[in-house]
This record gives sequence, structure tokens and C-alpha cells, in this order.
Amino acid sequence: MSELKPCPKCGPNGAPLRRIGEMDEYRVECVECYTVKTPWFKTPGEAEAYWNAFAEGMKQQAARIAELEQKLEQMRTVALGYYDMARRLQESLDESKRYWDKALVEARKLTESSEGD
Repeated sequence: MSELKPCPKCGPNGAPLRRIGEMDEYRVECVECYTVKTPWFKTPGEAEAYWNAFAEGMKQQAARIAELEQKLEQMRTVALGYYDMARRLQESLDESKRYWDKALVEARKLTESSEGD
């Protein structure tokens, strides 16, 4: 019998246990959570190999998820920077428009006063 890896759901607290079915079939399941278990196999070796491969695959997936979450956080930071830059640009455009609106009003006043002379 080979050494069993920890339960991929429970981690080091998980307790994988070998079970024997009524028809001399074998499976491995976690007796901590009872949700992670292998299908039934004809030999204990097959059940153990399946369990260990599954646990290793879940470990790799967890590492990949952590990596992707880190990249997502970096992307959020960049997106917030772009958002802030766009907000400041819009404020600048609004201020520029107010300036030009004022200048237009003043230009009209000057035009009207010069026409009246």
C-alpha cells in the first residue's frame, strides 16, 4: 500500500481512509469531510493511485488559481489607475469648456459694445 496524500479539500487535517466494499471493491475517501472519495476499483492500488493523482491535480489547480487571482488584482490596480486618469481628464475638459464658454460670453459683450459705438 502506498502513502496517501492529504485530502485536497481538507488539506493536512484531512484523513484519507481505505475502504473495502461488499464486492471486494476498493476506494479511498476522506473521513474528515466525507465529500472527497474515489470511485470503486478492483484493487487497492488503483484506488490509491487515483486518490493521489486527484489530490496532486487539485494542488496544482489551487496554485494556478492563486496565480490568476494575483494577476487579476494587478489588472484591477491598473484599471483603477486608468479610471482615475480618465476622471481627471474629464474634469480638465469640463474646466476648459467653462473657460471657453466664459470667453465666448465676453467676446459677445465686446462685439455688441463695439457695434453700439
